[in-house]
Amino acid sequence: MSKHEAATVIKSKLLEKTIELYKSRSILLTNDIICEKTGLNYNWLITFCNVEDPGVNRIECLYEFLSKKKLDLN
Repeated sequence: MSKHEAATVIKSKLLEKTIELYKSRSILLTNDIICEKTGLNYNWLITFCNVEDPGVNRIECLYEFLSKKKLDLN
């Protein structure tokens, strides 16, 4: 395995879907509103798309808020 292959980050499907929901949300759904409703930190929210490992609990929380449904793994 080359250094490039080892350095490649594989994003989870949940993270990819959450980023997609976040980027395609209504402009009326501001970062401030998301933080107020979810309890997520503002600085984390505005940078999570660029963080290598943003934390599964926060991603799950944001996913559930943006998708308006609980994450179901069954």
